[in-house]
Amino acid sequence: MTSYVEKEDVFEKASISKLYSQYRPQYPNVLYENIMSFLGEKLAPPHTLAVDVACGTGEGTRLHADRFPEVIGTDISPSQIAEAKAIEKFPNVSYQVAAAESLPFKPNSVDLVTVASAIHWFADLEKFYNEVDRVLRPGGCLAVYTYNHNDMRLCFEDKTERISRIFQEVGSTT
Repeated sequence: MTSYVEKEDVFEKASISKLYSQYRPQYPNVLYENIMSFLGEKLAPPHTLAVDVACGTGEGTRLHADRFPEVIGTDISPSQIAEAKAIEKFPNVSYQVAAAESLPFKPNSVDLVTVASAIHWFADLEKFYNEVDRVLRPGGCLAVYTYNHNDMRLCFEDKTERISRIFQEVGSTT
């Protein structure tokens, strides 16, 4: 069985990061429209900062460029961040090396935190969720999405098992 460290090492190779950015499927724009609609219901504009955690080479990060004045992608892998910086530039998008469990943002400073097909890599989900609680503005949102819902677990207080089971049941019928 592959350990967390071995999985993490895969993304340290520049050649892997280059291939990752070339061949990773894109999410549909309607997904981001739905995220923004939900955010707008919870937190009145203006929205100032979106953070894409575990951004890889920035595919999802860049899709926020026309929706926020500032967008920051974070990833634990310096190689992934280097590749993200080498791709198409937007003046309002930047990238930082950071672990999901230790986000480099002030409390109550982020409007939207996104995680695209990466939450399964996180070393400590509880620490990550605590970080999200710390950095999100009141009314701010966390959007976690993936291509494959079969392995997805949703976590919220003492309702984790119930909402995960519902998610799996609904996903298996679509």
